[in-house]
Amino acid sequence: GTANYTGFLVDLLPMLLESAGLPLNFFMFHLPPAQAVAGVQLRNGSWTGIMGQLTSKQADVALYPLTLTAERAQYIQHTQPFADGGYGIVVKAQEVNTGYSFLLPFSWQVWLLFLVAMLVVVLLLTVLDIATR
Repeated sequence: GTANYTGFLVDLLPMLLESAGLPLNFFMFHLPPAQAVAGVQLRNGSWTGIMGQLTSKQADVALYPLTLTAERAQYIQHTQPFADGGYGIVVKAQEVNTGYSFLLPFSWQVWLLFLVAMLVVVLLLTVLDIATR
């Protein structure tokens, strides 16, 4: 049977082709999970995965959330990133149950410089106040 693909990128492709003035005659195919990876460059210079499909001209366009690296950018044309997956790194924090835990984000040297800067500002403002009376 004929596959029916849906999703944001699938809906976006005809609009991109139309805005670029390209014909809307295209077909889509789905890669098996083993091949649906971004790909790495092999020692012989060829690529695996999606990058292999693009560099070997087996595919003209890839609708794939491909992380662009400097190495990949040398071999393919790409769009600017248009969506953020919202991924982040979560690290277990150490619990500190002291009354001074608010001081911990900065080292003692930073706090000392902050205190010195505040004292300098107070002294300058006091001198300016006395001089303008």
